[in-house]
Amino acid sequence: MVPRSGNLQRGCRPCIVTETCPFWRFACCVSGCFSSIGCPSSSASGSAIAGRMGGANRQDLEGVQRTWIVGFRKALSEHGHIAWIRPHPALRVGLSKRPFGNAIVQHSQRNRIRPMCGCAFSSLMSTKSSSKIGATDDWSKYLASLNWGPGNRDKSAHNAFLRAASLNIDPQVAAEVVAKLILGNGGSYNSAKLQNQLRRAYAFVGTGTAAVSPIIKPPSVAFEPAKLREFASKAGHVDAQWIKNHSPVAPDEVTSAEFLNHIYEPGERILIFTDLHSQGEVLFEAGSDNPAIPKLTADGVWFLVNPVDGREHPNPRQENKISRRSEESITSWRYLVLESDVADSDQWLQCLAQLPLRISAIYTSGGKSIHALVRVDASSKVEWDQMRNEIKPLLITLGADEAAMTGVRLSRLPGALRGLQKQQLLYLNPSPKEIPIIHL
Repeated sequence: MVPRSGNLQRGCRPCIVTETCPFWRFACCVSGCFSSIGCPSSSASGSAIAGRMGGANRQDLEGVQRTWIVGFRKALSEHGHIAWIRPHPALRVGLSKRPFGNAIVQHSQRNRIRPMCGCAFSSLMSTKSSSKIGATDDWSKYLASLNWGPGNRDKSAHNAFLRAASLNIDPQVAAEVVAKLILGNGGSYNSAKLQNQLRRAYAFVGTGTAAVSPIIKPPSVAFEPAKLREFASKAGHVDAQWIKNHSPVAPDEVTSAEFLNHIYEPGERILIFTDLHSQGEVLFEAGSDNPAIPKLTADGVWFLVNPVDGREHPNPRQENKISRRSEESITSWRYLVLESDVADSDQWLQCLAQLPLRISAIYTSGGKSIHALVRVDASSKVEWDQMRNEIKPLLITLGADEAAMTGVRLSRLPGALRGLQKQQLLYLNPSPKEIPIIHL
């Protein structure tokens, strides 16, 4: 169903219709911007529907609903939403006489019916508290039908905001409820992204949004030096030399290439950087002859910790900018980086030695920071995020840098030089277990 732009009325807005709409789906699209198109269903015309609806009872209306839904599904799949159609006069009269007619339709000065989403009747009765409660109840039922599990939260938040907008739910309330649902189901969210979803949804429905105060953020977690000191003290005498002495692979003579061959499978590709803003100067392939790895730069040398395919892909999170270092290039969600710029280095090492994580490597940044490479072996980015989220609050409390805990992350390459300082390998375990280093 393709709209005829010449028939669009000022003030018209698209209506949101989904298969789970709890009210009258067929009534959502009865209005005057698609002249001569009639019913969107392939099996009935507007006139035929109008004839059936004149003086109809509730059962008749439900029968019409079943007739229309086939066409609605088709239109939704083809166009993303259903807009407006010019009603047959009998259809206008039939609807306006229905018990719920005043909740569904509204007469304009031009004697046209201007519908909202069928389940959004409360916006036409906003002065009655009972209608507000009804709209809230409808929205709550709809929220309960959505999947808030990993991999579905973005879509569910989008649909929840669309339904809230069509029900004329206050946008601030909608934002807070959706945020709490995400958190309550073990997820996390980016406040700016969620707020953009909210604005787009309300703009799409046409209700608009006034200034919305910032979406409620997850409870903040911050570094607590006292907790780090308390936890670190339980390790006893653990320092850099102790960590080296307990490394399954002697770290002192391991070159950068040897390090990469230890922690990646033959044939896997790893990007190496001397410029953080580049696409990687060297594509290293584990187990193969490779071009020389840079050993000395003023700023040091980095590697992308998760292996890549080496090809360029559009990055949808950056307006489809071509990249070979984005999520689309990752071939295995294997590692998580832990680093701290705030913790005392000895206390941080003592902390790392006690964590029941699969630590493959520990190395310095060529400065005061110490990095740990934790093996997670997630099957997907969604699972990687979930595994990270489970341990993130504790790690941040102990001094871990939250910004470093991303799936597409650069880390210092052991064996290279950062100016005159070596990015020094302290610990290397190609096959780590979930046993604290202090107990190995």
